[in-house]
Amino acid sequence: MNISREYDRIIPKKCPVCGSQRDNLTYEPVGRDKTRTAIYVSCEKCLASIVFFITQNEMGIITMGVLTDVNAREAKNFFGATPVSDDDIIDMYEYLNDFSGATGDICNLK
Repeated sequence: MNISREYDRIIPKKCPVCGSQRDNLTYEPVGRDKTRTAIYVSCEKCLASIVFFITQNEMGIITMGVLTDVNAREAKNFFGATPVSDDDIIDMYEYLNDFSGATGDICNLK
């Protein structure tokens, strides 16, 4: 495990789901940009996975952990993805508002 001293104080020392100690946890960097670092943590005992986001600003260091069902590779893909825009939300709303159910040969059940 190659985690800097700074992050060693921030990331969990035990699994937030089952309470298993650090030696049952694996850590994998997911991504880093100008404002945040993301670390993927998985527990070998209960198989829980958590993505921790670490941000430092003028207020200090802020962390947030999110339980997830994605694996580390998928988490890395999400980290670099383009954020959902307001236009994306409006497009989805309009699509669903006009949606009247599945049609076509691919959806016909016999």
